[in-house]
Amino acid sequence: MCNCKNPLKFDLFTVMVQKRVFSVRVVCCIYLLFLWGCTDKTSGDEDFSEGVKIALREVGHHLLMADGDSTSLVLPIVQYADTRFRLTFDKTLSLKPDDLVAMMLSSFEKVHVLANYRAAIIRCQDHEVAYSCQINQWPEDLVIPCSGRTLPKDCYEIDIHFLSRNDAHTRSGITVLLVFLCLCSSIYYFLGKRKSSLTQQESPELSFGVGGFLFYPDQNKLLYGDDEIHLTKKECEILEVFAFKPNKLITRNELSKRVWEDQGVLVGRSLDTYISKLRKKLAGDPSIRLTNIHGVGYKLETS
Repeated sequence: MCNCKNPLKFDLFTVMVQKRVFSVRVVCCIYLLFLWGCTDKTSGDEDFSEGVKIALREVGHHLLMADGDSTSLVLPIVQYADTRFRLTFDKTLSLKPDDLVAMMLSSFEKVHVLANYRAAIIRCQDHEVAYSCQINQWPEDLVIPCSGRTLPKDCYEIDIHFLSRNDAHTRSGITVLLVFLCLCSSIYYFLGKRKSSLTQQESPELSFGVGGFLFYPDQNKLLYGDDEIHLTKKECEILEVFAFKPNKLITRNELSKRVWEDQGVLVGRSLDTYISKLRKKLAGDPSIRLTNIHGVGYKLETS
């Protein structure tokens, strides 16, 4: 019995191994894409930093012009942390916080830097915060503005701290990653379906002859010509025992051990009942007979 089922088990094992190998390949592709994204992150950070510096220099220029100063200089923008930048001037000026917000929004939009950030106006002499605000670009373009009175002429530094970033490079990278993952999932799904279909087509149903019957143990059925006879699970298990020992005595103890004992079920008259039902289902073929050897067991006699 075991030998007849081995081909199917081998086919299923082969399909499982193939699917596992394919899964490993997909994971490797995703991992390589992740490495590519990490490698390219430096370039993205540089683009972000340069964009912020360009925008802040423009903000500084407009602040000086709004103060009526066309000769003072905007000093080089200092990046003193990954997400922190400082805008300074070579002379004193007065600042309108409302103007600062409008200028930052406009300048950052021009260089495609969209982020949540905090802005702080700091006095140079004592490093006290003269004014601060937070600007949120998403999810609802909510702005918490710097509003209020105009700050008197003094030496000021403007610190920008980015809380999050969503520049064009990052958005495009995430989009590529999502598209790639969706593509891999689709390919894996359709190839898996195709392999399953081909396996079902190429793997014939296991059957073997019992007299004039074709016995399909995996489907719990018998075929006799055009007639299909369904078996219960126990009937199928009992017939399997007889089918591989035709014309040989099978003792009651052997049947009980093979079919019931491993399940911890006590067998009384139930064995005789199943034998009786199985005998009726085999009655259509005169070449076989399931006989009772009184007090010992049963024998499937075939011509």
